[in-house]
Order: sequence, then structure tokens, then C-alpha cells
Amino acid sequence: MASHPKSNAPALDRGMRILEELAQVHEPVTMTWIAKRLQLSVSSIQRILGELHRQGYVGKTSTNGYYLTDRIYKLAAARESEESLLSHSLEAMHGFVRRTSESVHLSIARAGQFVVIGQVHSTSLIRISIREGSYPILDYPSGWVLWAFRAKEAWIADEVPEETRTIVKEVEKSGYGFTESKVRRSIYHLAVPIIGAYDTA
Repeated sequence: MASHPKSNAPALDRGMRILEELAQVHEPVTMTWIAKRLQLSVSSIQRILGELHRQGYVGKTSTNGYYLTDRIYKLAAARESEESLLSHSLEAMHGFVRRTSESVHLSIARAGQFVVIGQVHSTSLIRISIREGSYPILDYPSGWVLWAFRAKEAWIADEVPEETRTIVKEVEKSGYGFTESKVRRSIYHLAVPIIGAYDTA
């Protein structure tokens, strides 16, 4: 095999190479086989392979054979689903901006956060927008709506204050979330759910 370029993150590099190698085979292989393919010692990949197994990216048979699980494929499918959701929503989002001259964003729930995956900016001279990325799910109306309408991955492990639970119940009752911005006065957040399969947002 050709020599591998030196990495600034050796453990991550080895982990990715293990996944790439497992993706090329169609049956479980031993740790020794993987080490030989990567031209590394068994001891240098043992902990990394163990962590990949613990995280669910790699499966292990009763005879210590390792194989790639479908977790990576699920991640790729989730990303594709997000892009599909955004592409199908853009026409309606542009229509909202034309009618209201306000900016609009689309967000989903992920691991107890709400994630802004796309937005259409206002056409006004002065416009308000939100940075794309992750935010605490119970700090903003977008998150309240996702939590109230049982969005996938909206659940959080932390104890939720009673005040917040009351707000979320009101959102569920009214069908939308609305509040003045905590960052700037006279700016208001309005959020509504997009209900998909199984009545989830």
C-alpha cells in the first residue's frame, strides 16, 4: 500500500481509515486483518476500534470479527433528508418573504438542540436574520414549537423548569410560538410547526 500522509490528528485519521477499510469488505474481519491492511500494529488501533464499536459505527461478532454498521449510512441519509426538506420549502419561504418583507428560517431538532438549516433573507434595506447553526431548544420559539409538537430528537435529558413547561404547553395549545427577542428590543420571533408523518414537527 502507498504511504499515508502524516496527520495532525493521528487517532482521528486512524479511525477514518478503519471505517474506509471496513467499507470495502462484505464480511466481518479481524483486528489483525485491519491492522495489516493499514500497515499498523494491533495495539495502535485497538482502543480506536473499541471506541468505534462503542459509538455504534462498527459492529462485532461473537468470534471477534468487525464490520461496518449502518450508522454512517443513516447519517448520510439524514443529511440528504435535510437538504430535501429545505429544497421543498424554499418556494414557500420565498413567498413568505415577498408577502411580509421579513426574513424566515427553517429549523429541525437534533440531539436536544434546534438547528437552523436554511433561511431566506428579507428584501428590505434593513433586515434581521439568524446565524445558521445549533441553539438550545428551549430558549427560543423555534425550539418550543419543535418540543411541543414532538419533533424527532427534540427530547432533552435535563430537568425542564416549570415556567418553560408552561410556555411550551401554551405553544401546543395555540399552535405557534411568539416572543420578543432577548437580544434586541422591538424584534419578535414567530415560529410555527411543519407537521410531517406521524404528527411530528
